[in-house]
Amino acid sequence: MYCNYRLFPVYCICSEDEARMEIYSVSTRHYYAFGSLLFEEVSYKIKELPGVRWVLPDSYLDVKNKDYGGKAIRLIGSSVDDVMRPNHGDEYTTELNPMEWKCDNVLQVLVPIADGSEEMEAVMIIDILRRAKANVVVASVGDNLEILASGKVKLVADMLLDEAAKLTYDLVVLPEGLGGAQAFAKSDKLVNLLKKQAESNKPYGAICAAPALVLEPHGLLKGKKATAYPAMCDKLSDQMVDGNLITSRGPGTSMEFALGIVKKFLGPKALELAKGLFVVRK
Repeated sequence: MYCNYRLFPVYCICSEDEARMEIYSVSTRHYYAFGSLLFEEVSYKIKELPGVRWVLPDSYLDVKNKDYGGKAIRLIGSSVDDVMRPNHGDEYTTELNPMEWKCDNVLQVLVPIADGSEEMEAVMIIDILRRAKANVVVASVGDNLEILASGKVKLVADMLLDEAAKLTYDLVVLPEGLGGAQAFAKSDKLVNLLKKQAESNKPYGAICAAPALVLEPHGLLKGKKATAYPAMCDKLSDQMVDGNLITSRGPGTSMEFALGIVKKFLGPKALELAKGLFVVRK
């Protein structure tokens, strides 16, 4: 299950089993399930699908007292505030199968971007890692250096992926954004880079829906514990580290995601310096 821009609550009136079966994507104006358009704009209109009913109310209070034939009202997507960290300083990270992440003198990182990438996630990752003195290569998965991000912000890559793929990296990390994630999943060159990274037991990571839309279909989550955008999984940690894989949940956890990378490669002292720089409460 996937909610792209996360601006409005999305409710499914269905059983628990039916909720697990539904796959959909949501944008600010167009709502889909099983490839069929549900809504052309935000409204109270309910669309019948096999076994379920959907509604986009302004709030849960608008629907909770209504009769839907005895079926439960289940929140499927929610606002971006719901994936932002409520208490800065709390530890929201789970680490399994701990291993040391190593780099030479300078941490080398590849951050791919494409049309539709989530700019908050991309910029947060790039900015924090560069402030930590990493050499971050921003590579466009497309024919142009300039991409149009999901919020209509223009980002300019350092180079095209074809050129970036000739280099080696300590870490390859994917920001999300539905259009960007779809472009990543279709890029044989990027997928091969990720597979090479995994086979070499070198770190790689993804945030929001990218773990589910890019890593999982290509076997890059096999045998791993991961987290993703809440609409795509049950309640998990905001950040998950499993061996050489790091994943996180969304725009509201992207700072924590980048700081987690700093900690794994550069240690707790570097993490504390970074937290002080960004005025993260302890």
